[in-house]
This record gives sequence, structure tokens and C-alpha cells, in this order.
Amino acid sequence: MTIARPSLRINQRNPNHHLFRNNRRNWWLHYTLHLPNLTVERVRLSLGTADLNLARQQRDKCIAYLQRGGTGGLLSADLAAIVAEGRAA
Repeated sequence: MTIARPSLRINQRNPNHHLFRNNRRNWWLHYTLHLPNLTVERVRLSLGTADLNLARQQRDKCIAYLQRGGTGGLLSADLAAIVAEGRAA
């Protein structure tokens, strides 16, 4: 069985890579997911914080999870747990 594969290029010159801000409020994580049927899906996940440093920490945890072979699901429970943990901090 083939699984979805996230595209996670890291740009060392841009500390906010994979982050964007929605209407000047919360930071969001975004990346591309390559699906087995040769299509791609843009994944966007609210990090639920306006704090840039916290958003970067949450992004790093999510990317580390995905690079370890995490499901890459559009809104997997594991990614949601990482984000919820960051919100509680």
C-alpha cells in the first residue's frame, strides 16, 4: 500500500518557511502532500497562536513528526495533538 508523502523543503534563509499568517492574527502551517493517485493536496493547519516563536516551535515539531514518517494525513490526530500541546504551553 502506498501512502501520502509530504513535501517539506527547508529553506534555511527563511525562518518562517512553511508558516503564513491569516489576516494578521494566527499563524498557520502549510505544506504540500503528494497522494498515491499522483495528485497533490495543499495542507493548511492553524497553529492557533499569534506568537511567532511559539508558531515556529509547533511547526518544527510537526515537520519532525512528518519527516519521521508520520501519516501526513490532511488533519491527522497526531498533528492535531502536537498543535494542541503547543497551545496549552
